[in-house]
Amino acid sequence: MWSFGCIIAELFLGLPLFPGTSEFNQLTRIVDMLGMPPNWMIEMGKSSMNFFNLQQQTHQQQQQQQLTQDGKIVNSYSLKSLAQYSQEHHTNEKPGKDYFHHKRLPDIIMSYELPQSLRRYHASSHSISSNSNSSSNSPSKSPSKSPSSISSTPTTTPAPVPAPTTSRIQQSQLEKEMHNRKCLVHFLQGVLNMNPLERWTPQEACMHPFVTDQVFDEVNGWNPPGTRYGLSGSGSGSGGSGTGTGSGNGVGASGGGDVGMTGVTGGDRRGRSRSYGDVSGLLGGSGSGSGSGR
Repeated sequence: MWSFGCIIAELFLGLPLFPGTSEFNQLTRIVDMLGMPPNWMIEMGKSSMNFFNLQQQTHQQQQQQQLTQDGKIVNSYSLKSLAQYSQEHHTNEKPGKDYFHHKRLPDIIMSYELPQSLRRYHASSHSISSNSNSSSNSPSKSPSKSPSSISSTPTTTPAPVPAPTTSRIQQSQLEKEMHNRKCLVHFLQGVLNMNPLERWTPQEACMHPFVTDQVFDEVNGWNPPGTRYGLSGSGSGSGGSGTGTGSGNGVGASGGGDVGMTGVTGGDRRGRSRSYGDVSGLLGGSGSGSGSGR
């Protein structure tokens, strides 16, 4: 599903979403666009500390640090800088080329250039608006001219203003275009969720309004019908491998103690086991497991 989301975005943008030149560059692009991975993914990946720093905290911050329901301390991580990564790994890591004007996925999609017909309307509407504002702010008085100077002055034809009916149609098309883009953003955020246990399955993604062409509710968004993500499990393991079982309402998850991210598995609502390899592949590790869902 991760690969599918990348392909959909590339079809819309005409460019790869994460054109990484190295593991660090690839992970940097993903974090810049989608945010940080969940803590449990970083803590379970055996290669995570090659890319992330555990935030150093003062004594006061440690006292105020949030605790989980199990009473465990919630750590805070940050992506290493380009200079730190290059120094630690004895490499000359170069900053990646910026292919987009924005960093975050919603901004990239929403600001992408409009179709040519809507682009002309969008530009003309902004031009008319700016001209009206400038004319209203300009002084009303003008120097008087003699009749001879008026007759000798060449006349200019004003720019044609779109007919009201055409303007309404184009305005409606523009609003529909932006609405469809919001629907696309929501769809991509579901299939490009870095948490593999919350990422939509093919069956769930097929029900999204972006695929079914149903009405998309911009206010309340959309969730797969009947989805309730519950995680529970136990297991043991070391050295990047482990086994475990888990179950949840909607998605079952499993994983052993030090299971590498590539080996995290979960059962979908039909009880089948599946494995994930995307961001998790960069963090390293392997493992096995089984899951069941209710």
